[in-house]
Amino acid sequence: MQFSIDANTIKKLVSNVSGGLSKDKNSILSNYMVSIKDNTISITSLNEVVQINTFSPIESEGDCEFLAKPDLFDRLKVLSGDIIFKLEDNILTIKNGSYKTTTKIFQSEGYSVESIEDYKIAGVFDSNDILELLKANIASSKEEQQTREFNGVLIEIEQKKANFVATNRSRLFWISKPIDNDISFYCIAEKDSVLQLSRILKANDRVTLLYKIDGENITKIAFQSSNCTIVSKTINGKFPQYQAVTLEEAQNVQCIAFDKESLKTALQKVLTLSNDELAVVEFNIQENNAQLNVTNKEGEIASDIIDFISYNHTPIILTINGRYVIDFLNNIQSNSVYFYYKEAIKPIELKATSEHNVCYIYVMTPVR
Repeated sequence: MQFSIDANTIKKLVSNVSGGLSKDKNSILSNYMVSIKDNTISITSLNEVVQINTFSPIESEGDCEFLAKPDLFDRLKVLSGDIIFKLEDNILTIKNGSYKTTTKIFQSEGYSVESIEDYKIAGVFDSNDILELLKANIASSKEEQQTREFNGVLIEIEQKKANFVATNRSRLFWISKPIDNDISFYCIAEKDSVLQLSRILKANDRVTLLYKIDGENITKIAFQSSNCTIVSKTINGKFPQYQAVTLEEAQNVQCIAFDKESLKTALQKVLTLSNDELAVVEFNIQENNAQLNVTNKEGEIASDIIDFISYNHTPIILTINGRYVIDFLNNIQSNSVYFYYKEAIKPIELKATSEHNVCYIYVMTPVR
């Protein structure tokens, strides 16, 4: 059996699935599964949480399926042009010009790949919208922190709107987008699947969201595009009532608006003084501008002044994690950012909307 593939193509395929390998080197899941069928190569990796599959058309003589150790593909990193693979008696011979190497491959028994043939379709999305929605993951907890539902990303579809939400209790990022699909859908996706999808999903593509249900519970979800499929376990539990923490519709709320790039530049300037993990920035909001102040442990001070537009505000001093704000600014497509606040000790809400009707809401607790 023989097949050929361009070096850049196979290196890209392997890079896409590398995040799904098990970290247990003694596990069968620490190998890639390679499948050649109908002139298509498919490479799969999977671990206890996520399964990643990418595929590409190739020229082949026959079909086959085998497991390969990661070091096989390490040998391909310096190659270019067409690579010819010839499989005979569990020995894979690789040729690239005058270069030649051989490796032993393994049978795929015991490597259990999840099929999505029986999954139900929740909806079909533009990949550019999905890539925006996935940015909500920046607010999720680290795996070792707090409870399981805070480690994932809520995916909710209701009233013709897709909501992706993540929180670690000190900040919450809610991204939403109007959609045509009028269904109800709710699950908490594992953060790892969201990160892997963000890494390999191409722009200007279509993404189908599918799910597997057991009784009333969605146990797995899948994202399928033109070149990849990612299957993920879901997290059991109830996500916090994220809509209850927003300030925009609350009473006695103050509102000001900043130019996004001006605010980002001012924050970056003053934060050069801070090595503190909290990155505390004092927002001294005055009549027409805000003075941003950072003080380090040595008592040194950095400050900058930025103008804003007032929609309804009174002067106040807000103490905020500046790096959290920059995280938000780096992940939105909008020229303006709205600040909503009530009191210095109450949560602060940042809001922006893109020209493509993607809405970003970011709620932070102040630093005390």
